Amino acid sequence: MIKLLLLLFTFSTVYPQETIYNFPAHHSRFIHLLNRSLKNSSDILIITPTYHHAKVTKEILSSTKRGSNVKLIVQAPQGDPLLLVQYQGIHLFISPASLAESIILIDDALVCTTAEILDDEILSSNHSSIKCSDDKNKIKAIRHSLTPLLKHSKSYLE
Repeated sequence: MIKLLLLLFTFSTVYPQETIYNFPAHHSRFIHLLNRSLKNSSDILIITPTYHHAKVTKEILSSTKRGSNVKLIVQAPQGDPLLLVQYQGIHLFISPASLAESIILIDDALVCTTAEILDDEILSSNHSSIKCSDDKNKIKAIRHSLTPLLKHSKSYLE
């Protein structure tokens, strides 16, 4: 039995995984995944119409202290994004187009997408879901599809 578990563990770490987190039931599991991924990150990209998530913000700030580069693209710069601009390593951009979903890209290791905005209150009370994947091909495809948005977004501090 132990040999089979070792074999299963080997395949589960080699092949990419995609996990769907249903809220509010899996909120703490999702935050744990983000915290674990942000601890060793060097490049973080967050795209969302509006942003307000205290637990994610706390982990983002500690990752910038370790040298991570954070790019936050929002549609409406109000609340938390304006507070984050004052920290070194966090770059706020304004999207010229309306944003319909939220995307979190951490290095080339994890991508999370949702149709909701990244708001603590909404994710902990509404029935919504976030899909996270560590599939390198999916991450590469999403990063490639975001290239026009990244080029046309304007820096908040310009």
